[in-house]
Amino acid sequence: MVAPGPKQHLCSLRLNQEYANAGQFEDAVREYDALLAANPGHAAAYYHGGQTWERLGRIDAARDLYQRGIAVAVAIG
Repeated sequence: MVAPGPKQHLCSLRLNQEYANAGQFEDAVREYDALLAANPGHAAAYYHGGQTWERLGRIDAARDLYQRGIAVAVAIG
């Protein structure tokens, strides 16, 4: 987990993307969950988290995350 700060969500998102790029999908999913728990309005995290679930073959989990992300994006405009 990235240390708290004003840009924490951006650092966390980038770290999670690097976990996924390195094939460390379980680490990426765990960190996306933490990022979304701390910042549920971070629409991009839903998208990237969904992609990670897809790469793990967990299509239902990916679909759920995408749908939640769409709802957040609609709510924030």
